[in-house]
Amino acid sequence: MEFLEKIRDFSTENKLFDGRDLIVGCSGGADSVALLYVLRAITDSRIHVVHVNHGLRQEAKRDEDFVVDLCKTLDIGCKVYSFDVSSKASEFGRSVEDTGRILRYQAFEDLSYELFGEDKNDRSVICLAHHKDDLAETFLMNIFRGSGLEGLVSPKAKSDRVIRPLLCVTKKEILDYLDEIGQAHCEDATNFENCCTRNIWRNDVLPKISEVSVKKPSSAIFETYELLSDDLDLITALTDEAYSKYADRKNLTLDTAVFKNCHKAIAQRLVRNLWKDTFGNLTDFEKKHVESVIGLCTDNGATGRTLDLPFSNMAFVAGGRLGFCKSSEKESGLIRAMRSRGLFLYDSKSDPISLADIQKTTKIPNSNIKINLEIVENIEAIRYNTNSWFCPFSTGSEIHDLKFGPLDRSLSFKRAGTSHTTVCDKLFGDLKVPSAVRDLVCGVYDGEQVLWIPGVGHAIGFTDDVSMSKFIEGLGNKGLPDKILKVEVLEV
Repeated sequence: MEFLEKIRDFSTENKLFDGRDLIVGCSGGADSVALLYVLRAITDSRIHVVHVNHGLRQEAKRDEDFVVDLCKTLDIGCKVYSFDVSSKASEFGRSVEDTGRILRYQAFEDLSYELFGEDKNDRSVICLAHHKDDLAETFLMNIFRGSGLEGLVSPKAKSDRVIRPLLCVTKKEILDYLDEIGQAHCEDATNFENCCTRNIWRNDVLPKISEVSVKKPSSAIFETYELLSDDLDLITALTDEAYSKYADRKNLTLDTAVFKNCHKAIAQRLVRNLWKDTFGNLTDFEKKHVESVIGLCTDNGATGRTLDLPFSNMAFVAGGRLGFCKSSEKESGLIRAMRSRGLFLYDSKSDPISLADIQKTTKIPNSNIKINLEIVENIEAIRYNTNSWFCPFSTGSEIHDLKFGPLDRSLSFKRAGTSHTTVCDKLFGDLKVPSAVRDLVCGVYDGEQVLWIPGVGHAIGFTDDVSMSKFIEGLGNKGLPDKILKVEVLEV
């Protein structure tokens, strides 16, 4: 059958079926009923049906019974969810249409979890019955909302765990298919009433466009949609490449250097990616907000700049890093920015710890820091990383004299190989550490001077092959000490 082959080819091209179970939304309407038959014909994946009774129409119970009976006939498991969508809409402060969509996706996820628990993402996908005409309506609606490419290339055939195998066929093709196989479906009378925005586009605007369009609107829009999809795929790939290079996904910050030579199309998406990673969605994060955030970053990552944003959120730029946080959690955001710079900070002001009290590996209280100590007796066996420091005992600093913790800003620091001594407060200023978190920056000190600041440098000892060579050169004829203390600082 040509109808099935078209959908099979479309599904193969977009890699829609990968062996995972299908959580299929079925309202009882033509589209979702056809989808069930199509899936049984073109895939071997197990099917689980979700029907949501929105409690909005008199025919709702009729539709529910129809779907339950159909699933029994097809030997497919069916789970019915009932919601009072009108009440939920008032509770959410959203339209009935938006609320119904939110609750449907909640039902899909609930059944996925019921079936597969924490493995639901690996073992199931959500399968929906959107088709070409739905796509055309959404495309036009989003044009007049001022959407960018993402809005115009929506819905997608595959988006995260949601697949839409019917996007390549029209409503008429779906109805013709049901007629051919002799399968009835439920009709929602409200689809023919102009009771919501989408129905006006469907019943009034698109038919008018058909009168003057060279091609059927749904077909013409689908061709444009496919062209724009290719463009978006390229931009997304470039954005992902830049994000992978410049973003610290653990601390949720972005290096502002990326904006120096970055095309505006990429820059805007980088900011949206960071917002979504931080807060989980892009709700009400508009173009004007994105542009304001990019503007915040143009001063080469100046220290402590902030910008108020929707939902009591804020953007901050510190130490050349952009981040987002709740306005009430500014300090924790600044700490994340400094951690992205390679510095180690306590989560709050706390006492230092003597290295003599560390039993090889110790988690520091009130921090996300772990310290490993090791006595190195064979210098040839030394292995370096960016968070390690090697302190020879012959320097006069025994372990019991050394402490690790927040550095007093008045302490002095003289970087090895230089003649210049500076106090920590000035050093932190030069590093663009915000004043609010300077008291939390950690290092090793002996009471009078700072010996090592992870992510910054050391005063004695060495941290790599180059500094070890200089250290040995400075010893002259004294020879290497018998023991060397290795201090390694890690985030946990």
